[in-house]
Amino acid sequence: MEAIISIVSELGQYMVSPVLHHLGYLFRYKKNIDELRNEIRRLKYVKDRLQHAVDDATMKGDEIEVEVQTWLTKVCGICEETEKYLEHEGQANTKCSSIGSFPNLALRHRISRKAKKMKEAIFSEIQNGNRFDKVSYRPVLERIVDVKGYEAFETRTPILREIMEALKDPNVSMVGLFGMGGVGKTMLAKEVARRTKEENVFTHVVVATVSQTPNYKKFQLEIGDRLGLEFTEKCLSARGDRLRHRLRPEKKMLIIVDDVWEKLDLHDVGISFGDDQKGCKILLTSRFQDVLCNDMGVEKNFKIELLSEDEARSLFGKIVGDFVKNFDLQPLATQIVRECACLPIAITTVANALKNKSYPVWKDALQELKMSNPTNIKGMHANVYSTIKLSYNFLGSEEAKSLLLLCSLHEEDANITLNYLVKYGVGLGMFQGITKLEEARNRVLTLFESLKSSCLLLDGDYADTVKMHDVVRDVITSIGSKERQIYNIGSVAEINECLKKKKLKESYAISLLSTNVDKLPDRMECPLLEFFFINSINQSLEIPDNFFQETKELQVLDLTFLCFERLPSSLCFLQNLQTLCLFQCKLGDISLLGELKNLEILDLSRTNIKQLPEQIGQLTNLRLLDLRCCYDLEVIQPNIISNLQRLEELNMKASFTKWEIEGVNAEQSNANIRELKHLSHLTTLYMHIPHVNIVPEDLFSEKLERFNILVGDVFWYDKHGRSNPRTMLKLKLNKSCLLDKHGLKLLLERSEELYLDGIEGVNNVVYELHKEGFPRLKHLEFENNTEIRYILQPMEEIVLCSAFPSLESLYLNKLIVLENIFHGKLTAGSFGKLKSITVIKCDRLKSIFSLPIVKQLEEIEVSECKIMQEIVTCGNEHEAHSANNVADDVIVFTQLHSLILQSLPNLIQFFQSESREGHLFANVSMPLFNGKIQFPNLEVLELFSLSFTKIWNDQFPERFYTNKLTRLTVQSCGKLKNLISYSICKSLVHLKNLEVSDCDIIKEVIGTQESGDKGKLENICLPNLESLILLNLPNLNRFCSGNCIECPSLLKLRIENCCKLRTFISNSTDEPEEMDSPAKLPLFNDKVILANLEELTVDWGEVMSEIWHGQSPAASFCKLKVLHLSCSRYKPVVFSIEHIYRLQNLENLCLSGVLLKEIYCHKGLGAGPAGIPICLSALKLSRLPNLLHLLTEEVQKDKAFRNLRILDVIRCGRLKSLVPSSMSFQYLTALRVSECHALKNLLALSTATSLSQLTRLSITDCKGIIEIVANEGGDTNAEIVFDNLKILALHHLPSLTSFYSGNSSLKFPCLEKVVVSQCPEMRSFSCGIIDSRKVNSIVIEIEKEWIWEHENIEWYSEPENIEWYFEYIEYDKPIKQLWEGDINATVHKLWEDHHPVTALQRLFTEADVQNYEEEACSSSFECRI
Repeated sequence: MEAIISIVSELGQYMVSPVLHHLGYLFRYKKNIDELRNEIRRLKYVKDRLQHAVDDATMKGDEIEVEVQTWLTKVCGICEETEKYLEHEGQANTKCSSIGSFPNLALRHRISRKAKKMKEAIFSEIQNGNRFDKVSYRPVLERIVDVKGYEAFETRTPILREIMEALKDPNVSMVGLFGMGGVGKTMLAKEVARRTKEENVFTHVVVATVSQTPNYKKFQLEIGDRLGLEFTEKCLSARGDRLRHRLRPEKKMLIIVDDVWEKLDLHDVGISFGDDQKGCKILLTSRFQDVLCNDMGVEKNFKIELLSEDEARSLFGKIVGDFVKNFDLQPLATQIVRECACLPIAITTVANALKNKSYPVWKDALQELKMSNPTNIKGMHANVYSTIKLSYNFLGSEEAKSLLLLCSLHEEDANITLNYLVKYGVGLGMFQGITKLEEARNRVLTLFESLKSSCLLLDGDYADTVKMHDVVRDVITSIGSKERQIYNIGSVAEINECLKKKKLKESYAISLLSTNVDKLPDRMECPLLEFFFINSINQSLEIPDNFFQETKELQVLDLTFLCFERLPSSLCFLQNLQTLCLFQCKLGDISLLGELKNLEILDLSRTNIKQLPEQIGQLTNLRLLDLRCCYDLEVIQPNIISNLQRLEELNMKASFTKWEIEGVNAEQSNANIRELKHLSHLTTLYMHIPHVNIVPEDLFSEKLERFNILVGDVFWYDKHGRSNPRTMLKLKLNKSCLLDKHGLKLLLERSEELYLDGIEGVNNVVYELHKEGFPRLKHLEFENNTEIRYILQPMEEIVLCSAFPSLESLYLNKLIVLENIFHGKLTAGSFGKLKSITVIKCDRLKSIFSLPIVKQLEEIEVSECKIMQEIVTCGNEHEAHSANNVADDVIVFTQLHSLILQSLPNLIQFFQSESREGHLFANVSMPLFNGKIQFPNLEVLELFSLSFTKIWNDQFPERFYTNKLTRLTVQSCGKLKNLISYSICKSLVHLKNLEVSDCDIIKEVIGTQESGDKGKLENICLPNLESLILLNLPNLNRFCSGNCIECPSLLKLRIENCCKLRTFISNSTDEPEEMDSPAKLPLFNDKVILANLEELTVDWGEVMSEIWHGQSPAASFCKLKVLHLSCSRYKPVVFSIEHIYRLQNLENLCLSGVLLKEIYCHKGLGAGPAGIPICLSALKLSRLPNLLHLLTEEVQKDKAFRNLRILDVIRCGRLKSLVPSSMSFQYLTALRVSECHALKNLLALSTATSLSQLTRLSITDCKGIIEIVANEGGDTNAEIVFDNLKILALHHLPSLTSFYSGNSSLKFPCLEKVVVSQCPEMRSFSCGIIDSRKVNSIVIEIEKEWIWEHENIEWYSEPENIEWYFEYIEYDKPIKQLWEGDINATVHKLWEDHHPVTALQRLFTEADVQNYEEEACSSSFECRI
């Protein structure tokens, strides 16, 4: 009977539990709905926070992490789906219709159950969103080496070949090129850079210029910029250390050091390669052989000779064109070439000067070349001066000469900006007949083109900038000093010497470009000086008060990068001053500027001013006021701007926005925007108006010729990377009627770039906003509109005109009801220059454009358009008929080089040429690209969340011409079985990046199932593939099948969450699931040849048995620098730690989820061919449940981990000790230990004393740890010094009693940030003396999620991120801080706060003892009496 009762009871439990579970959905109906609302609200907070971080990173030019973008896209869909659910299902009538008020239990159950599941999914996404420690990364922008103008001369070919051979020689580390100035050393060096990069000799090429007056800081910064390295160090040697550390991991790098004039200690500035970096080279150029041989110790030097006479004549003739064929000019040409001494720069400059000139001009030029006296410029051929002087003399105007002289006043290799030359030129009155600043700007642009065509100026690195060749600069500088009294001065000593000799007394212009100047002479006696320019990065440079007292004729003064608590009082003597530039100065009191009554141009851009002084309003002659990027500027007092009635240009880009709203405050504290109406001469305006309501109707006029104006909640940065548009308008408005009401229509019609956000009330952009069809518009961006149906729809009652004839790019986002970009017949010329189109979240759009327009496009991006069926449509009946007539022909999209398609659930094909009637959905297995289209120039193809089974038609592979494709990304394409065929793979000769992720049924990447391929085994080669990423492919069985696969350029291979992956390559063409399954099938065998692989990440799948076959990795993995191996499940895997010992170039090792007891454990094991990799600098161990020790006692401690800089140990629950007590970590900079519960202490005393380089230490969630540094007794006078420790975090350590319980003193000279949180047993920090002079508070409470508990957060990799993190939590997170004067007192106070009863007991106990002693003494005294 008891047995029956037991069985019934057991059955009852099994029956009742599910019933109660489902009843819970009914009882918790309202709670589940409310909790879902709360969770979606929390998710939106997390999403918005991340989106703000993404926007900020995009503005700074960072690349967004793919995982972050994917998460945001996914979450947007979840939010949208949940909101719809709550709007409909959540508000559904849950009453039973037939019974009146009785609840509909079935409906309630369904809604409640779904709400709970949605809530759980949302909670999971919230956690995922909080795990992102960073959203972006700063891409290393490798400079494209510009070899424009390079001529492959026959005499240079052998030298070029020898240089290439020398750079490939492992025994040569430095190569030198020498030759006279202007012979073409820099051009040849750049050609070497281009060829070595093209031939994959080097993975990185960096070019930096030294010059005659070296600026080593600029030199280091230039190299650092090209490597993505940011310097925080102030001194030269510290930056050198940082740069050397950055170069240390490189294996194939070329650094070109151009224009070396004297001995340069490369090691000091940071350029140094170790003995193990044979593939890294340095190429130097100089005018002087002895500098390269004797001073620099270059092993192989090559002299760059002059051109042969034939080459010189050929170059001259190529530039002047058919003129050289003139019989009369030929003898002159021969003599002129001879006078140019076969120097390329001389020939180029003279030929450009004589091009299109008559016989008398040539004759006169020859005579001048013969008569010109060569000047003594070091390292320059005697004839170079005369040839460049000739080109200078041949300039068509004095303006061009003056502009060139102004350019020569800048430092070598400087990017000289258009804006500053305009400011200088206007200030000096250089432009004849020019009365307006806009006219002056146009004149400078014209002169730029003239000087570039004469080869006296070069294109700069940025828009609206130019450069000067160093030889040209030398000559022009010499001309300036001899003929115009224009001087470049390099030091204070030189300026003092010149003043002493009265050399500068008649000077016209002076440029002081030294970086080591810290004090100037008390007074400049230069009564004729009109131009003075100081460009010093040294902000400690002092300008004496009386410095300008004797420079009363000064008209242009540029003081860049200086620091002024107050301006020099002698500035008030400069009553002739026209232009004053204080770019990026740190400014205090600048009220003195009000004394400069004749000032016309004032540049305060990028300064730190918070308030514009009211004295600026006294500058009634001011024509240009530049306040760009004054981020702190918040106050411009009323009437200052309105007083500047001659103002022509006002630039407040990324600056002041606090415009006073009229009628809101009785007393105005800031400028009113109506003040701009007083500026009748204004032609250029850059400003941001935060609210449209403060814009007067007649504020803007047609006089504005150049404007960048933002209205509403919009940003200055451009997501497309464009800069300096001539006319640009960004609007965020609710209603289109506001355009007319506030006078913005005028700006809209005249803009070259237009950004529209919102603008409700518009159905047809062209005929409602600009009936003339936006003839000037080049870039249109339109988003967030719920009413617009067409961008363009011709109207019968209006005369048709070309619409958007100049438009180059079109960006459409969230136009919810947009049906067509254009509707009806296009007028000729419409969209005629369109090159790029982006369409996002336009849910009623079925296609973007018809065939004729798309064929001219270069970039297409279409994303999240729910009913998009095809990208390109046949359009009208005529176009459809034409397409049908070419059914057997190929349609070529010749211009398209980038195609991105994402989240288009109804997309059938890119383009269908056949009639779509009746069978648009007939064949759902049609490939994305049919056999009738070609993309001969396609470079980037990215496909996300599409429902196709094939990308290409396998029957017509020869038609696709994919040989220029460099990037192929496929993600979340759930019906795709394989990516590419053998046939198409053969054409991917330039493919560099291949990424496949989240494709549920894909079985192999390179497929074998198309006709003609099955049964064949071929050699597969992807010669230029550099990165291969395979993520979240649950059915992937192999990458390919074949005899072998070779990727000679592959540097990075990442395989994660591919649980059924057995092997990388199979020797069978059978279906992957039909392959034989041997007991041990390695992922990589000898058929996989990856000779240059540097980074490998592998996540162990369910069926993978081992990484490498046997005891050693294949030889092709010998260059591995980064190895990350993980297993998502705790299970035995075939992995020998001895594999690691053979990877002697390994620098970064991460092991996660494997069963190991030790990392290095063999007797006698050291560094070298059979031991620990000597280069290992980063080690991360995560989820290793059997790990007991990192090292055993038998390992050679002096060699193990000797170069380790980063150690990260997480979730190793049985780990008993980190390292033996005799182990030292002399280079360790970051140490993190988390969830290692068996640890009692972290470090032995002897190990702790070796941590001189440690900067960051974090110990969290270790239940058993009692102290950080073990107390081993011994010498109490010992001292433990953590020389560089800046950040210390101790969090959730329930057994921790102290950091160190011994009596040795502790010193933390650099410690700044300390966290002691949830350590309830920690009574004191240490028993000895503690020196932590920089610590002034301890963080005692913080949200756990922000204390690095996630194993995927590599907090140590970016130290600035941790410093930012502390700033973030101090200001933006709910935390608590405590400080009681020192660390020990603070920790003890924290303990007392956690144990109030114990503390009181201790106090009472001490009081009782004291009372007892007093009573005892008293009794004893009474007894004696």
